[in-house]
Amino acid sequence: RRCQPFSAERQPPDEEGRADPRDFLQCPDLAADLSALLFVLLVCVTYATVAPLILPAGLLFFIVKWLVLAVQYLYVHVPRFDSGGAFWHLLWNQALLALILGNLTTLALVGLRSGYAQLPFLLPLPILPIGFKLRAEYRFLEPSRRLSLHVARALDARDPRLADRFSPDAYWHPALRLTEGEMRTA
Repeated sequence: RRCQPFSAERQPPDEEGRADPRDFLQCPDLAADLSALLFVLLVCVTYATVAPLILPAGLLFFIVKWLVLAVQYLYVHVPRFDSGGAFWHLLWNQALLALILGNLTTLALVGLRSGYAQLPFLLPLPILPIGFKLRAEYRFLEPSRRLSLHVARALDARDPRLADRFSPDAYWHPALRLTEGEMRTA
């Protein structure tokens, strides 16, 4: 069953007068959240040299957005699908593009303000993120797109020290973890 907006037609209450809880699900608008985050990142990084006071405002935005989204995605929204990390490649490319544009803005601003002595030292700024992107994609792109769960399990099974290095609940939210004493009383 797909998530419906609150104004959609709801199921009638059951014989005890309770409404169907699925009628009150809220679907996360992931596209809007990600585009807003990328836009603010782009604006903050690009205009950081022009207007440095934008950085504390951007930091405040990201702190508040992180707190709000953490609560929403953990306790309010009910995920109906798992993208398997498909959004990561989009976020990665756009964040590095924002960094490159910010570096180009810094170069342009220094050049316009007659800081010609500083320009040779600033020229590697846009080249370094491009090199980092190429190196990271060379090393991690194919495994992140092509490594199946079956192959990943086989690789993990070959590592004898894997159980020592990772806890079984490593990817759980800390609020969902039970301590030894809580497990005995439960």
